Amino acid sequence: MSKLQEKSRIQWVRHTIQALIVGFIAYVGLRHQFGTGGSPIDAYCPFGGIESLYSLLVQGKMLAKTAFSNLVLLGALIVATLIAGGFFCGWICPLGTVQDWIYAIRKRIVKKPLKIPPQVDHYLRYLKYGVLALVVIMTVRDMTLWFANYDPFRVFFHFSFESTTAYIVLGVTILLSLLIERFWCKYLCPLGALLTPLAKIGFLKVKKTDQCAQCNLCLRQCSMGLHEIGESGCTNCLECVTACPSTGALHIQIGPTKKIRSPYLLPITGILIGTLLILGSMGAGVWETRTSMSRTAIPAAVESSAGNYPPVESITGMSYLDEVAKTYDLEPAEILKKAKLDPNQNSHQTVKDITKQSGLEVEVVREAVKELMAEKK
Repeated sequence: MSKLQEKSRIQWVRHTIQALIVGFIAYVGLRHQFGTGGSPIDAYCPFGGIESLYSLLVQGKMLAKTAFSNLVLLGALIVATLIAGGFFCGWICPLGTVQDWIYAIRKRIVKKPLKIPPQVDHYLRYLKYGVLALVVIMTVRDMTLWFANYDPFRVFFHFSFESTTAYIVLGVTILLSLLIERFWCKYLCPLGALLTPLAKIGFLKVKKTDQCAQCNLCLRQCSMGLHEIGESGCTNCLECVTACPSTGALHIQIGPTKKIRSPYLLPITGILIGTLLILGSMGAGVWETRTSMSRTAIPAAVESSAGNYPPVESITGMSYLDEVAKTYDLEPAEILKKAKLDPNQNSHQTVKDITKQSGLEVEVVREAVKELMAEKK
């Protein structure tokens, strides 16, 4: 196999992995909305681990819609990034992949890219750190997934627009992704704000040698618009390696000096480390994509119910009806009857699945529980 064929094949492998990840996340989102329920996509995002850290430390509970899977994914991602650099953004992240696809459509129509002046670009890249700080502050204040209303990942893969904001986020993200390659990744991604400094000190990196002909084909191919090979923000997508016409000008390096011959080591290392940590958490019984009501943090804006009962606002679509009944010392059948639903149906279903069968919203169960609790006083 020629060097050119080998370089092309690494990108084929990358695009295949990206497509498989997007397919899986899309399946999770569709199953949650239109299938048998299943866990929400929020539980499969490592950023949810950052958002839930404070509530876990203060209340000992996860935010609604997040689960311990978020913490496992966050931990696995941090370890993998410290070893394999920014590979997650270039090989795994489904939102990054969607942006690649959107920009690819644009390139077929308009060849000339929109260039941001280097000095402006430099300062814009600091915006994501501000976004990260804002998300953490608002999440701590509200004790809810505040960012969920503005998160493009959730908008693309949730497959249900719950507010006008979602439509606006979708439209703006598509428009900016058409104009500027990986706009969200470069300037606004809060997870990228966490990973960028970690990737900078990662063991595996793309390095330039003295055999470089200074043609800059590598930089022209960079989806992150970097000005130097190995600059902060590199996603280790290896597009620069693929584009380089000079043998030996670019290579994968581990640590300060050791050169790695095969570029496949980079994604394999990152994916293997992440997979082993996730499988280890499953074996240890830590992995879960749903959090029970008793372990879900109470939003700051919600007042507690009378007695020791949690507020009805803590009932989510993913709560099981029998668990809801047990939490409030009620019978599943009386909750269903009060909500004007079939009282004889199986109570070991999620509230969302039960209400969806009758074309109703989760709110009817919350109201039913609220009325029954008021009657008990």
